[in-house]
Order: sequence, then structure tokens, then C-alpha cells
Amino acid sequence: MPLSLCLGRLESWLESNEPKPYAVLVSTAEKIFHKAKTLPEPAQDVLLRLAEVLAHKASFQVPLPKPQFGSAKGMITMGPEFDEPLEDFKPYME
Repeated sequence: MPLSLCLGRLESWLESNEPKPYAVLVSTAEKIFHKAKTLPEPAQDVLLRLAEVLAHKASFQVPLPKPQFGSAKGMITMGPEFDEPLEDFKPYME
């Protein structure tokens, strides 16, 4: 079964089950673990694969450098005809 189909099924199952309020503050990992225990075995497998994919993607994300002021200087230029009147507005300008 393709991963996208499994994720779609998991998403629809999650939407059909109302979230339960937690009386005490618990971490997100504990909430995920608690919810995962209530899932059927195939859904747990999908959840595990999803967690592995997300962990793999997170390990490869390199933060982009913050752009510096003036770093794009000279990359955008205006043509010499930029300030000339447009043909479409000639009737309004007469």
C-alpha cells in the first residue's frame, strides 16, 4: 500500500475521532504515544513509518543563511522604457 494512501487513511481516521482533553500537562511525545496505543496495528505501522520519514527529513534540513541588506543589488533592473506611458492608458490621458 502506498505511503500516501496510508497517510490519507490515517488522516481521515484522526479526523473522525474527537481529540480527548488532557487533564494534566503532558509532552507532545507522550500524547502521540498515548494515541498510538489506541490505534490498530496497521495504523501504528503507518505512524511509525511517518515518524521515520519526518525524522529523516529533519536531519537533512540545513538552515538557510539570513539574507544581508544589498545582497540582491544588480539582480533586478528596469528597462529604459519603464517610465514611458502605456498604450492602454492613452485614451485617459488625452
